[in-house]
Amino acid sequence: MCINGARVIVNLHETGFRNIEVVKQRLQKFGKEKVSMAAKTS
Repeated sequence: MCINGARVIVNLHETGFRNIEVVKQRLQKFGKEKVSMAAKTS
């Protein structure tokens, strides 16, 4: 568990800078979808 966790942290650290933009886009898309769903239900 500890070794796998450390490996995951290292992988996140190495790829984080490249993935930040992807995560931002996903969060923006997810946020827009939630907003549109909230608008439909309300």
